[in-house]
Amino acid sequence: MVGQLFRTVTRPSTKERHFNWRNFFVTYSISYGQLAFGYPSSIISTTLGSPDFLRYMGLVNDNGEATQSQETITGTTNGLYQAGAFVNTFITCYALEKIGRKNTVYYNAVIGLLGGALLAGSRNIGMFLAGRWFTGMSAWDFLILTPVYTAELSPPDLRGFYTGLNGVHIGLGYFLAAAMGRAWLVASEPEAVWRGPLGIYLFFPLLMIVIMLFSPESPRWLFLKGRTEEAEKIIYRMHTVKGNTDFAEKELNEMKKQIAIDVTLESSWISMFRKPSYRKRTPICMFYCFIGQSTAVLVINNYGPTFYKGLGYGTIEQIDFQLGWVALAPPFCLLGALLMDNLGRRPLLLIGIGGCCICLSLEAAATAVFTADPTKLSYGKLGVAALYLFNVCYNVGVDVGGNVFYAEAFTNHIRHMGVSITNAVLALTDLVYLEVTPIAFSNIGYKFFLVFISISAVGFVILWFILPETKGLSLEQVGKIFGDEDEAAMYREDVDITDEKVAAKLGQTASGDRSGDDVVDAEKAIGVRGDVETHEHVK
Repeated sequence: MVGQLFRTVTRPSTKERHFNWRNFFVTYSISYGQLAFGYPSSIISTTLGSPDFLRYMGLVNDNGEATQSQETITGTTNGLYQAGAFVNTFITCYALEKIGRKNTVYYNAVIGLLGGALLAGSRNIGMFLAGRWFTGMSAWDFLILTPVYTAELSPPDLRGFYTGLNGVHIGLGYFLAAAMGRAWLVASEPEAVWRGPLGIYLFFPLLMIVIMLFSPESPRWLFLKGRTEEAEKIIYRMHTVKGNTDFAEKELNEMKKQIAIDVTLESSWISMFRKPSYRKRTPICMFYCFIGQSTAVLVINNYGPTFYKGLGYGTIEQIDFQLGWVALAPPFCLLGALLMDNLGRRPLLLIGIGGCCICLSLEAAATAVFTADPTKLSYGKLGVAALYLFNVCYNVGVDVGGNVFYAEAFTNHIRHMGVSITNAVLALTDLVYLEVTPIAFSNIGYKFFLVFISISAVGFVILWFILPETKGLSLEQVGKIFGDEDEAAMYREDVDITDEKVAAKLGQTASGDRSGDDVVDAEKAIGVRGDVETHEHVK
């Protein structure tokens, strides 16, 4: 049983981590992009819980009673955020391939500034909803961007930690939003209570614009575009360890050989489901993403104050509990990131799903008892504790593990499409759940939790049998797990970098439409050495 949980692979033979301070600081800085996701995703819970906001937008009357449109508007507020995310997922996918990782960050940051300005300056509910659309476009697509970006800059044996830092900053963003929502409650101006926290979001897209001024482009993307010299310089800067370039050279030549194959491969949306190996990895990632959101994590985050109210707590206590709930995210995301390269992806992902399912079951039971008899205060406390334990499980396993797994499961030439499809599933799943939650809880109450419990329980069983382990493998090696030996350079002896088709493809990639005498020679374009050294094979 334990052996099935901890499936292992042969790791690269090295006695020490390939740690480079420059690499660490670059990937750490890029992962700040998740603040631009976590903060706006979380701030809506305190915004919708603010009586001043509800009165200003006409969602409650002068007596504080909900208007007929409150449930619909609340659902639309969350739904438009997810809808914007879904639409921009495919725009971001196109941008990642065409203009690179850095320029796509710039694009999403500008969209985020537009959305944030609309939210903070809203004069009516229509303007606020428009702001939610644009903020959703930007925020959720940082969820695509920075894990891919950091994974492509990281060494194999530290990729789990470096990419897992994205999860840490998601949690930090959620915590900062809850903290700001609580802090601004004491503002003397009623509008400042909710405009202030919304306006703080604008700092995070601006921060990413500044960070990009000092960040390198992904070397793997540069190789695919024929910009070899730029890619080489970045690899040597990022992967030279204590002045020794051996590891950097090994990584560099492995990438070059892989690119010689990648540029000849089909990278269409149809191929994601037609080719057997792609058809294996794509549904696995989509399914895990669906199950991860079916734990009810975003429902709990966005409607947390409502659940605490149902357990008998007042407005201030509700917001304090929400702040405490999200405060668990940063430290436990960091714990997950630190464990990722030691325990592996598979055990943390499964423990996360299973733990969330158990905790949500406790929450449903506690709410059921308290609803039937409000004098049983201990069950109200149990419900709060269950929600807190839920967040521990989610952040250690699902949040950090998902960010890492999605970014590394897909090969170089389809990574942008694979991660985009995965996040589109995530956005659609949350769109449905968040739209129906207000109505569902007003009609069937805690029984709505049973939907999430059932789905996550079944999902855990299925994932137990299909979820692979990718710990310690380079991005080029991961392909073998999904049956891509024919596309992985280190498992082939017939990679001919002088092949005319390869040379022509590289030439077209680098210049757009070269042909004939203008085609770049493959050896010159990617500089592959014939005696390239490779990592150990996967068992």
